[in-house]
Amino acid sequence: MSHLHFPDGILPIWLWVSAYAVVAVLLALSLWYLSRKDIARKIPLIGVLSAMMIVGMSFEIIALAYHINLAVPTAILLGPAGTLVAAFVTNFFLALFGHGGITVVGLNTLMLAIEGILGYFLFYYVIRVSSLFWRAASATFIALMISSVLAIGITVWVAPQELSKHETGGNGILRLELFIPQSSEGVTSEIVPSTQEQKKADIKRFIEISLTLGAIGWVLESLLSGFVVSYIGRVKPDLITMKRR
Repeated sequence: MSHLHFPDGILPIWLWVSAYAVVAVLLALSLWYLSRKDIARKIPLIGVLSAMMIVGMSFEIIALAYHINLAVPTAILLGPAGTLVAAFVTNFFLALFGHGGITVVGLNTLMLAIEGILGYFLFYYVIRVSSLFWRAASATFIALMISSVLAIGITVWVAPQELSKHETGGNGILRLELFIPQSSEGVTSEIVPSTQEQKKADIKRFIEISLTLGAIGWVLESLLSGFVVSYIGRVKPDLITMKRR
């Protein structure tokens, strides 16, 4: 959910440039931090987990318009620094495949990293249950809920004009004809909402649909993340129980 599918030309220049600048600084710090650790072990793991996220985010659950991120399991295994690197690699390659524009890579990297790092801290420091499955599932659900609200907020703030397009064949992010004035031989319906009222109604419906369908996706991804982490905890426990620094 923490992924914006905006094509190039939607985001204001100041926003996507600022996001790239922040990502560049954070990447430099993350790579410096990782270079002080067992970098020979971290790089292959970052590559494998980045590929896992790319695959998950390339397939959509069509009925829900939702794709799996797997950012929280990635963060649990990599830690915050490795998660930021994996998030950038994932979003950069997805943009090359047309999964969002190049200009949105920086913002998507930050959002995906925030989701994963939030889940990491919830898993290791907040949620205190013995079951790896339920710890990972709970951390994933909370992180997804917060990151999804952030993504929806950015969408509504950045592109409200896209949410309220009603032209036939329009290319808006969402096309919702909540109010269709009826007319016949010059006689219009008694209630014809203004453009501003229509815009507010569309945004409200967009938020309702996003949260409703998203909540189902959060549950599915949380269960999947729980299974992934619990399985790794059995076959490779040192990846999870090792103390993060």
